[in-house]
Amino acid sequence: MKILSKNHSSYPRVGDKPELQKLRRAYNMLDKEKISESEVEKILDDTVSEVIEEQLSSGCDIVTDGQIRSSDPLSYIARKIDGFKITGLLRFFDTNFLYRQPKAVSGLTYKKSLIADDFQFLRGQVETKSSSVMIGPYSLLKMSIVNGDFEDCLANLADIYLKELIELKSKGAGLIQLDEPAILHNPDDIGLFKSVYDKIAAYDSRPEILIGLYFGNATSLLAKLNELPVDGYCFDFTYSPGLIDSLDGFSKNIGLGIIDARNTKMEILAEVASKADAILNNLKSAKVYITTSCGLEFLPRNRAFDKLNLCADVAKALTGGAK
Repeated sequence: MKILSKNHSSYPRVGDKPELQKLRRAYNMLDKEKISESEVEKILDDTVSEVIEEQLSSGCDIVTDGQIRSSDPLSYIARKIDGFKITGLLRFFDTNFLYRQPKAVSGLTYKKSLIADDFQFLRGQVETKSSSVMIGPYSLLKMSIVNGDFEDCLANLADIYLKELIELKSKGAGLIQLDEPAILHNPDDIGLFKSVYDKIAAYDSRPEILIGLYFGNATSLLAKLNELPVDGYCFDFTYSPGLIDSLDGFSKNIGLGIIDARNTKMEILAEVASKADAILNNLKSAKVYITTSCGLEFLPRNRAFDKLNLCADVAKALTGGAK
């Protein structure tokens, strides 16, 4: 069993210090037409690099680009797919964050890379420690307005995501996380959900696929989820009472989201390590990722760093410092 620490997905874009607020200032200046979009892109690149370095300095084994370029996880992807329009603002589950709701108005087709270009920038800085993350096809469509047949649209999205996985693989991606929180709130759709991943995972030389499940209880769906031909899951243990007792013999790769990414209170290293160790004793997983319950963007920047550092410390405690 290989144990690694991993940034779940997102990371705060701004911090308390003035030098950590340059992206916010850039967007304000863009709104006032005081700087160009190309200048904002340069600041975005600088911020992504800054966030990557911060993750590495935390001791984390697997880092992301922090999803810094995403205004929200849905519209960022939908804008790159022909057939989607972007509409009004909605609350993102039970958080205080908002997303612009996509609307599928015609047949969905692959327009351009969804996140492969973003990943290439990340991999240029952390070749062997990089992971790409994006909203999964089911959650993207389920949280959108759909004009037409949902199943047909979902089948089209599965084709689009398969193309993106092939593109990511060509750029060197070894680990991809597809976030699918919506399935936890629509368990009757598990058959449709499986059909999507039967298609996506059919790509023989694809990267490792983890499905991110958060903001809901995954316990009742665990048996069905195990039937999917994916490599593993990142679970949000803060929303899943009973999940630990259901993981006996679990053999897929697993992200242990046992550190709360929506609470500024810091967990105690010894307690988290003890809890993780107890879970590991019942697993048959080849890889275990110590991570947070969801993305870190809901926390202040300094606390996000502390939580990520704790993930790294827990992984070290479980491995005796060896990786």
